[in-house]
Amino acid sequence: MKKFILLLFLIPSLSWGNEKYLDPEYIFRPGELVNWPEDNGILSNSYDINMETIQKGYAHQWVTDTTRDGGYAIRLEIHNDDTGGKDKARKGLWGRTEFAWLEGYLGEIWYRYSMYIPKESIVLKDQFAMLMQIKTHSRVEKYQGNKACPIIPIFVRLQDGHFQISQDRGDTCESTELPNWGFVYTKNGMKDQWLDVVIHANLTNKDDGFVRFFVNGELLFAQDGKNMFKIDAQYPPRLMHNLYEGKRKKGQDRFAPMVAYYDAFYGAKTCENLKVDLLGYTCDQFARTVPQVQRTQYLDSYWNTEEWKIQEAVNYSDNKEEFNRLKEEFNRLKEEFNKKEGLLEELNLAIQ
Repeated sequence: MKKFILLLFLIPSLSWGNEKYLDPEYIFRPGELVNWPEDNGILSNSYDINMETIQKGYAHQWVTDTTRDGGYAIRLEIHNDDTGGKDKARKGLWGRTEFAWLEGYLGEIWYRYSMYIPKESIVLKDQFAMLMQIKTHSRVEKYQGNKACPIIPIFVRLQDGHFQISQDRGDTCESTELPNWGFVYTKNGMKDQWLDVVIHANLTNKDDGFVRFFVNGELLFAQDGKNMFKIDAQYPPRLMHNLYEGKRKKGQDRFAPMVAYYDAFYGAKTCENLKVDLLGYTCDQFARTVPQVQRTQYLDSYWNTEEWKIQEAVNYSDNKEEFNRLKEEFNRLKEEFNKKEGLLEELNLAIQ
């Protein structure tokens, strides 16, 4: 509590109504409306907590020690067996911590945000962890019987050891993956650093639709044509950030909780109004329409790395002794790394 009170004195710009969000013991409740204290363009400066979000203090936190810009970031965390709301009744073990900006948009739109995923955040065999969605309200989803076909013009998730960008237009219940889905290579770039995401899209059920997804100035995913099946001006797609895990197996141990940080949120109708210069970019970098590297090249490079071989051994091992051995090795290497980091910091201070 003393640390919390000291933090409030160090951050005088925080309104008195929001100081509670810096308390690490505060629990963000499903359905709660939260006011964000920093300018984020046309995103409305307000977001709501998903009704299925787990009710744990660590699930959703405001932090000041790991930020991309400004004074605050949002830290999400989920543990192996966490589940809440209607997710408890779903087949398999599902769980999430999720929030969405109140204002949604149809037509042409620009979004940016930054994301940081620690390297310890691992998705196990047959599971996935959703990281971001632009998703329409459930009232607009198409149904086949009792099965929902969500309309998601763009989403990002971790699955099978890589960073996946994909879509679900809600035009069929038989197939959830479109022909233009894409994988993005994770080694040496997707974890343990801030990823600056810029999305330029025309969200529509007409042929002039498109989606462009950039990470750190590089176009990684491009789709042209219809990206939605059904639209309703009352319920436009909203930008959502999450750790939304599906298809988990009870009792599986991935060594550490799943964690992600989000910051630098902004929305605009044009790139010029998106303020990308605050993150070190220019709008010229987001004019590209064809990805620099095709997804097959990412895949070919990833399957041949030691990182994939290690993760595959961990995720696909049915041998409990081998699993525990790998876990111990993981923890030992992590401890050694932290010691080296500490020694390096001491050396830098001595030199200065």
